[in-house]
Amino acid sequence: MPGDDEEEGPPDAFAGNDPFLTHAAGIDRPPPTMHKRTQQAKKSTYSEILITLGLVVCPWLLFVGLSCLFTFAYHRFYDTVWIVVIFCFVFSLIPACLGRSRKTVAFLFIGLLCAVATIAASACGLYNYHENMFAYWSYLNNGVYTNLMPSEPAASHTDAGKIFFSDFARVDTTKAVGYKDGPVYCVAPVLDDVPIAQVQYWAVGQDCCSQRADFNCDDSWSPKAHSGVVILESNEWLPSHRDVYLKSVKLAESTYDIVSAPNPVFVRWVAEPEIVQDDYWRSGVGFLVAEVCIYLLVSIILGIIAQQSIKRTTQGF
Repeated sequence: MPGDDEEEGPPDAFAGNDPFLTHAAGIDRPPPTMHKRTQQAKKSTYSEILITLGLVVCPWLLFVGLSCLFTFAYHRFYDTVWIVVIFCFVFSLIPACLGRSRKTVAFLFIGLLCAVATIAASACGLYNYHENMFAYWSYLNNGVYTNLMPSEPAASHTDAGKIFFSDFARVDTTKAVGYKDGPVYCVAPVLDDVPIAQVQYWAVGQDCCSQRADFNCDDSWSPKAHSGVVILESNEWLPSHRDVYLKSVKLAESTYDIVSAPNPVFVRWVAEPEIVQDDYWRSGVGFLVAEVCIYLLVSIILGIIAQQSIKRTTQGF
């Protein structure tokens, strides 16, 4: 019938206007492969972030820990500190023995950066210890002598860290000499009003005097200064200042016709030894804070470089 023909039409014409049919047909849905790619991209991004954090944080924390050990524990437990350093270095190199694969290459780079951090922390820690912390711990733990006469034998006070002399003790700047061996090593005898046969104690310093009869080291001209901090040798492998000071003493003996004890005690002549001791502490802790901050920046740079190397390496598998 004509009416029936008008009502009938192509099925697709109605389907195109039906939102339920078009949704069911999946016309507006993204392809399944696109959804998988998005998930893989997110996982890859999270993985890169975690690896980068590991490349930065793990070596830096290792550097901080070892630096603190050298600063606060090396003076009394140096053998234990070296055992920890060797263990950390060997443990860091273990990933290098696992071979190169997509799964182990990140651990390989973390291990290498930890090995670098171990070496850097050992070098910086040793420098800070010998320059600052050795003196602090020695002055803190060594003997303290008070009201000491300059005529008392130096051999009886070889364990001294700080010496408080009698009120009549002074530095005889008229018998000072300077011996040039790179820096100028200055010495002047510590005397009082009582004549002595041998000079037992010498005030010393570097680049603070002229060749003869001039001595301006530390507090040698202060009337309140009657004490000294003993010059100590931190390591037998480092250049010995004591040997050069002994040469200066020999020069003073020949110049002024005085006699020194065979093994005198050398001191920095200061008014308050505790201030000198605290200065070493502040310098040591300040150096520790500075090296930790600087190595954080270094660790970030090395971590980013290692992350880029990992990406290039994994793409080659």
